[in-house]
Amino acid sequence: MLGFRVTEEKRQKYKHCSQELLGVLAANIISLRREQGLSQEALAEKSGMHRTFISLIERRGRNITLGAVEALAEALGVRAYELLTGDGVRSSTENKADGARSDGVSFK
Repeated sequence: MLGFRVTEEKRQKYKHCSQELLGVLAANIISLRREQGLSQEALAEKSGMHRTFISLIERRGRNITLGAVEALAEALGVRAYELLTGDGVRSSTENKADGARSDGVSFK
């Protein structure tokens, strides 16, 4: 049989995000959510997620998919990659003034 075989060691190595990355993601989500005056429940509703899922993400207790990152970014009015950078995120007002969308497309 041809193909790539994934060992259990490799599967475990790539199974989880680093705590550092989860911390950056959590801090950015919390910061933007509070800046916009959103509760976890309101953010969950805007992003199509459950409130407990938002809570787990903010407590670094949950790995999430890129699709979930994109949904949160859209709900918060920022680009998806901005939620994953340690440089902080621009406010949604700054992004709108700049013509930015969460998918990285610019209207300039």
